[in-house]
Amino acid sequence: MSISRSLSRALRFVAPQLGTLPVLLGSLLWVGCRENEAIAKKTHASAADSTTANAAAPTPLPTGLNEDELQKFYHLSEGSEFVPYCVLKVFAKERGQTLAQFFDTYHLIPDKQGDEHNPLGLPIGLTLSKEKSFELIGFTCAACHVGRITTDVPHTIVGAPGNFNIRQFYDDLLPWMDDNLIKTPTSARRKVLGCMALDMLKGPKGTKKSAEESDDDSLTEEMHAANGARDARASAELYQHLEAAAEKPDNSAAAAAELDKASASAAGASRKFKLFSRERRRATLERWRTRYQKAKSLILAYKDSLPNTLAVGKIEKTTLPGPGRVDAFMTAFNLMNPGAKLNMDSPVAFPPLWGLDHVSWLHYDGNTTAKLQRNMGQAVGVGALLGHPDGDPIKIIATSVNIESLGQLEKLVGKIQPPRWPFERPDSELVAHGAKVYREECARCHEPLPSGFMPEPSSDPKDAPNTDSLRLSNFERTDPIIAKNWPDKTLIEVLAATLAAVENASGASAAQRDQDPRWRAPGRYAYRPLSGVWASAPYLHNNSVPTLADLLKPSDERPKQFTLDYAHYDREDVGFEQLAEPGGLGSKPCAGAQSERFDTTLAGNGNRGHEFGTLLSAEDKQALLAYLKQL
Repeated sequence: MSISRSLSRALRFVAPQLGTLPVLLGSLLWVGCRENEAIAKKTHASAADSTTANAAAPTPLPTGLNEDELQKFYHLSEGSEFVPYCVLKVFAKERGQTLAQFFDTYHLIPDKQGDEHNPLGLPIGLTLSKEKSFELIGFTCAACHVGRITTDVPHTIVGAPGNFNIRQFYDDLLPWMDDNLIKTPTSARRKVLGCMALDMLKGPKGTKKSAEESDDDSLTEEMHAANGARDARASAELYQHLEAAAEKPDNSAAAAAELDKASASAAGASRKFKLFSRERRRATLERWRTRYQKAKSLILAYKDSLPNTLAVGKIEKTTLPGPGRVDAFMTAFNLMNPGAKLNMDSPVAFPPLWGLDHVSWLHYDGNTTAKLQRNMGQAVGVGALLGHPDGDPIKIIATSVNIESLGQLEKLVGKIQPPRWPFERPDSELVAHGAKVYREECARCHEPLPSGFMPEPSSDPKDAPNTDSLRLSNFERTDPIIAKNWPDKTLIEVLAATLAAVENASGASAAQRDQDPRWRAPGRYAYRPLSGVWASAPYLHNNSVPTLADLLKPSDERPKQFTLDYAHYDREDVGFEQLAEPGGLGSKPCAGAQSERFDTTLAGNGNRGHEFGTLLSAEDKQALLAYLKQL
């Protein structure tokens, strides 16, 4: 059965706007899976630290957005929600982590709790949808485009490259789902389904509720607490009996008998439930059983999609992206074209979002002018669904992408201003000296033209940056497997045709659509303005150079391997400090303050090129850094 078929059942509950159309799980476009990857070390979890939000939610540096706009940017849904919140809660608990610790493992930044835009207190960049009462979690652009820095206290930098390790997130989560929820029913699956059934009893926040609805809310909270605290055994028995009841025919004596057993277990786990009348207990459990059945149907909808995803992940043999990078496109091509084995070896850094008013061509290689199509691709990449007619992978007839939200987010991005250097201001005389060096060494590539837009990359060999070119050459490729569906098209042409089909299926109005969208494979990287460059470390399109000071060194003198400490910013060299020892992390998940080991010898990770300024004197380099800090 195809991914499209396997998810059609789930949409009856989670995507009514698509009806029962077969769909592709777009969230898998970002991901593969490494075989036998070790799970992070279990972290001691305090029973009191059970909330998602963290008390140390960073304060944003001035950004151009007011508080309401900021929260919309952080949490406005793009239509990408794909995984039940309860999966994350149980997965974290199985690893011995609170949700706050779990999210920190992947460098997600905590946010405040209780806001209308973020009722669950999710980290920045996570969104919530409650279709048919399921709490589903997805991502928005802020997950990758909000950075974090510590001055005297932690701060967020809105629009800066984030360090979210999206690939590792999926590498850990999807195999666990496959092993515990799909292949073999385990106690973890019962906990997930029980959690989902409990949450579906709750009424929406902020509405007037009856006494019975209020009791359901308090029952839900009490039962969630029982899962890991007061009486986990009774809670486990409850889920076991509930699952047995859900598998029995409706209104049968066998189902009723299992519900009686479930009632006894629930009373053992919840004081609130114990006080219910017999009739109220049965009515609650009947509703619970129905919710359990629907939750199980949703979980099993992943059954046929996950093996394909895991198989695609095994293609990758060399380069893993790590925090703040992803090779979304090569992964997407493999997942959308069964049998394709493109190397996913050209991960690129999450770019800063400010300065886009000076840019007519998007991405590091300036390969498109199509803002809506590009943003729709991003939404599909983190979870939005695509509807296909059966047996036709090329045609797209529907999508869950939220066009209105993408329009709002694009307007918010347009307001984001580059952040100001938050430390002590550089010496004014040194800055003046640096401005002169900048004009001589940098301005011809990094300053906008009189039109306001950046110049096109020069064809003069002396202006060629000669940085790692694998990203560029990958888009110019053809592939025999992909050519079966897309004959005589390069990968960039396939991408353009696919996103045009998504746009056509989205229902976007003429005013919302891209005007004259263009895609190309230019063969060189684009020029970008350097405003706020201090906040976009590490450097080059692939994050291969840790600091600006390192970028001003000849290629052979730059660090070949390094591990970054995200909790400590190097004010002198301009970037994150480097750790002397990697701590044996390899490619495993790590604490939110530490990166993984970066190896510039791997394909796509090269730190060569951009030799501009490398022959300057030490004094000129120091002055140039001072000038770049205050841009």
